[in-house]
Amino acid sequence: MSRGGPKSARRDGFPAKDAGLGRVDALIAGAILLVAGAGYWPTLGFGLVSDDLSLFGGNYQLQSLRYLPSFFTGGVWDAVLHGKVDGALYRPLFLVYVTVLNLLCRGRAEWLHASSVLLHAMNSALVFFVLRRWLTGGKRLAAALGAALFALHPAHAGSVAWVSASPDLLAGFLLLVSLLFYDRAGAGRALPVVIAFLVFVAALFVKETAIVFPLALAGGDWLAGRFSGRRLALFLSGSVFYYLCRLAALAGQTEQGLSLAHLDMGKLWYLARFIPAYAKQLLWPTGQPFFLFAPVDHYLAGLRLVAWGGLFLALWALAWRLKPRRALLAGGWILLFLAPALALAFCNQPIFEVRYLYLPSLGFVLLITLLMAGLEDRVGAGWLLLLTIPILLAAGYVGGRESKFFRDGAALCERIIRSAPTSSKGYLCLAAEREGSGDPGRALELLNQALALAASPEERVESNYDLGLFLAKGRDPLAGLPYLREAVRLDPAHSAANNAIGNICLIARRPGEAIGYYQRALESRRDNFEALFNLGQAYELTGALPQALDSYRKFVAQAPRELYPRQFALAQGFIRRAAGR
Repeated sequence: MSRGGPKSARRDGFPAKDAGLGRVDALIAGAILLVAGAGYWPTLGFGLVSDDLSLFGGNYQLQSLRYLPSFFTGGVWDAVLHGKVDGALYRPLFLVYVTVLNLLCRGRAEWLHASSVLLHAMNSALVFFVLRRWLTGGKRLAAALGAALFALHPAHAGSVAWVSASPDLLAGFLLLVSLLFYDRAGAGRALPVVIAFLVFVAALFVKETAIVFPLALAGGDWLAGRFSGRRLALFLSGSVFYYLCRLAALAGQTEQGLSLAHLDMGKLWYLARFIPAYAKQLLWPTGQPFFLFAPVDHYLAGLRLVAWGGLFLALWALAWRLKPRRALLAGGWILLFLAPALALAFCNQPIFEVRYLYLPSLGFVLLITLLMAGLEDRVGAGWLLLLTIPILLAAGYVGGRESKFFRDGAALCERIIRSAPTSSKGYLCLAAEREGSGDPGRALELLNQALALAASPEERVESNYDLGLFLAKGRDPLAGLPYLREAVRLDPAHSAANNAIGNICLIARRPGEAIGYYQRALESRRDNFEALFNLGQAYELTGALPQALDSYRKFVAQAPRELYPRQFALAQGFIRRAAGR
């Protein structure tokens, strides 16, 4: 086995010897678990918002365990997206997790939020154990304070308070467990490495960001003077295995609109905006933007890059003076796990979300913990507590305030609008909330604003579809027809828009025309069960009874009965009557 690394790898005590974790450490971990739980306890009263409604309400696959095998052959949103799958994500074990969770919690929002809080609390306790193993000299207090900072850091508000962000929490849990097992592996101890590898592969199938984990392990091993090419090859094979599975399941689909064929190097300036924005959210996490779609002001972006980037580098330089190996480890961890988030600057619509800092923040916490350990050496434990406890209380307060933006859909949509006033996303989101709360006039106004702001083809499709569907539900369904047809013109594979046009044709007593739209809806989405049932009705109205029977039989065989009880009764009634004839 080949080993390598800096000759002076141990001059600052890195890697740490076994930290001798015992009963006191277990008690501290329990206290940190309680601190994290207390910090986000109010989120148990929050509702389901935005993607939660599609994931738990609109995804029929989460209603039964019989759909579990299909999670490994498709993307996260395959069961709920309307048309072409743009933004495909391959996270089968996350879908397994939320399916079991949904069935256990029976879709109750408070229990779903409780599961997120519990996961974050366990992660915070695991961070304490990681920091204890990474520090030497009995720095138990610094490790505890660092873990408490991880527990209360406001940048984690979105990951904890938004149920759809639970892949961050679950992947973080698995990677921390893998890291602890890996760190316990010594000469001739293969079992901890095998366990670490298997847990890492599970993390990959929860969230693809874990793909950089082998590089983080290899960098830590090199700094510790124990680099192993075999271990690196083992973990890289896990990444390759995940990538091949993803490639087979999502053939032709692109992640968040990002592909090598669509890279726009003109968006490099977005990096100058993203990097200082993420640095600011780690150092001064207030006023968190939800999305950033607005054009880049090059002058302001440069100033922010110098200001926040310079402050971050200054803190890293202080940590470097204290423990250079650990400072390199912390910096490398931040950069590696932040790289996938920075890549989203090149999307069709560049995406910035503070919750992407959940995994990189472990490196930031290590950096701060190194500074706290150095401060403890100089001023003592008492002064360290006196200085850090107010910071932790402030972090808890700000985190609680930031998490309130996820308490309901309206608060989240308004934040999106403030973050990206020139994007149609927030207006579409708020329009759906206003329609649901019984304010159709305001909803129509917001939908028209969204259509006026829509710049990209994707935004125009979504805005035309939402406005057309809203008008189709009104007194004059034909009023929505021009907008739905525009959505189909821009995206012929938009299954839901084709289905909606077919419904309007049925209302207008044109079942023959409706049949063509239902067929197009099913061509792009074979599991559009509403279109399948509606196709049977259209055939029945035209007198094409054998075709109607075939459509109804397919519907009964494929559709989840619990989601379509009325349609099931009608289809089965037709099938029985046909059998009687």
